[in-house]
Amino acid sequence: LALALLLCCGAAFAQDDAVVMSATRDPAKKSYNKMMEGASVFEARRKELAPNAALRFKLIPRKPDASLDNVRIRVEADTTVIPLEVAPDRTLTIERAPTALKEHADVTPNRKAGTMTWRADVRTPGLPRDVRRLGDLRLECEVGMKAGLISNYPKGFWGWLDQQISQNPSYCRRDTPRYLFFA
Repeated sequence: LALALLLCCGAAFAQDDAVVMSATRDPAKKSYNKMMEGASVFEARRKELAPNAALRFKLIPRKPDASLDNVRIRVEADTTVIPLEVAPDRTLTIERAPTALKEHADVTPNRKAGTMTWRADVRTPGLPRDVRRLGDLRLECEVGMKAGLISNYPKGFWGWLDQQISQNPSYCRRDTPRYLFFA
C-alpha cells in the first residue's frame, strides 16, 4: 500500500508543469502593494505639490560596475505575471492590477539585490531635463518613503522603528529628512 501511494504521488509530481523557476537568486524585488500605496500618495498629493507631473519609477545602479542594460521587470504573484516595459531612461510605470494586489505580488527585476535601487521619479513636463521643481522633489520623497523604496534600514528593532517613522507622510517635510535624491 505504501509503495502504491509513493508511486501515485511521484507520478503526480512528475506531471506538474506549473512549477516556475526564477532565473535570479535573491532579486532586488519590491512589494507591489507598497508601490501601489506610493502611487496612491502621488494621486492624493499631486494637485497640491505637482499638478502637471507624472509618476514613474526609476532604476539606479548601486555599484559602479552594475549594468542595467537589458533589465527586465515583471509583477509576479501566485496566478499573475505582468511584464513591465523599461524605457531607455530606465524608468517605468506600474498599473494597478486587482489580482496582483490581492495576491501580494512582487515587482521583480532580473538583477540581484544590492546591485540596483529604485526611486520614484516625479517630473513636471515642459522643463529642461536638468531643472527640478521643489514640489516634484517633495512628492518623490513622499511616494518613495510610502512605497518602501528605501532599502538600507538597519536590522532589528531599531531598523523596524526607523522604517515605521519614515513612512509617516510628514517625514519628507522634516528639516533634515534622510532621503537621497539622485540628480
